[in-house]
Amino acid sequence: MKHYIDKNSQVWGIGEAGDIDGDQSFLVQDSWTLLTDAEYQAAITPAPIQITSITMRQARLALLAHNKLSDVQTTIDSLPSPLKEQAQIEWEYASNIEITNPLIVQLMGSLGFTETTLRDLFVEASLL
Repeated sequence: MKHYIDKNSQVWGIGEAGDIDGDQSFLVQDSWTLLTDAEYQAAITPAPIQITSITMRQARLALLAHNKLSDVQTTIDSLPSPLKEQAQIEWEYASNIEITNPLIVQLMGSLGFTETTLRDLFVEASLL
């Protein structure tokens, strides 16, 4: 079987002579591009989920699930002013948190989260 991609990014598997479905090469359109095995795998592999914002409720539940919720206040208290006060306001009053917020990135780094584990936490939290 050969795999093609059309101009709409639709992937097509076309049987060749000797395949169980027989030769289907007559279906191939001129505008289609023949894919290598690696290109085919990339085309059918779903893109990773990108969650950029979660509610504070979701964040707190996810942190609780990772036994990090009680560490947040300690981490905030250890920050220098005025960063400490900014973090406290975010923690107490924000309705959503953004994964790209530098303050969130710093706080989560202090809690032991890497860029990858922070992304994973956001995905997990988005499901709560």
